[in-house]
Amino acid sequence: MDRVAGKSLDKLWHGLDASQKMEIVQQLKESFDAIRDLPGPGFFGSIDRTKPRDFFFDFDEPMPSLDGPFHTEEALINGLVDRYLAEDPERRRCESEYYRKHLMKQLKGDGQSVFTHGDLQLKNIMLQPNGRIIIIDWATSGWYPVYWEYIVAICAHGGWTNDWHSHIHLFLDEYPNHYVWMNRLLLDRYY
Repeated sequence: MDRVAGKSLDKLWHGLDASQKMEIVQQLKESFDAIRDLPGPGFFGSIDRTKPRDFFFDFDEPMPSLDGPFHTEEALINGLVDRYLAEDPERRRCESEYYRKHLMKQLKGDGQSVFTHGDLQLKNIMLQPNGRIIIIDWATSGWYPVYWEYIVAICAHGGWTNDWHSHIHLFLDEYPNHYVWMNRLLLDRYY
């Protein structure tokens, strides 16, 4: 890893004016359009063909039968629910049945994986002195459904203390219903 000149947007975003934000959004759009043009490899998981490193799959103990990579979008969703259930099988059995039934319908993408950064948030976008951006921290990148990047970007927005969320749809396709379902799953997992 190299040290990148510049400052992360989490430190700068609140001080940028509308035109500066739109310049950054345009660069992000160009970047994500190019990323989306990469041909999918026919699986869902990390870039090295291992389990997803995404926070939805982040658990203390490895579980090879549930970790993936997954060969279909349906298998990924089942893996997501199985991981959720595995944390506390007795308490989560009924919830898991509900999620398994509805997530298959609600999280439907096009069945193809697209290259995804996997942790897109302001702290992972650097603004260089020349005005160009660099996206850093690709540790969770991989091949996910088309809606995954949007969900993670909104989930990672955290405290909703700025207007970043109102810019995400300008460079990523918007999937608000997918976000609501995944956020609910995340909240049920931790609370």
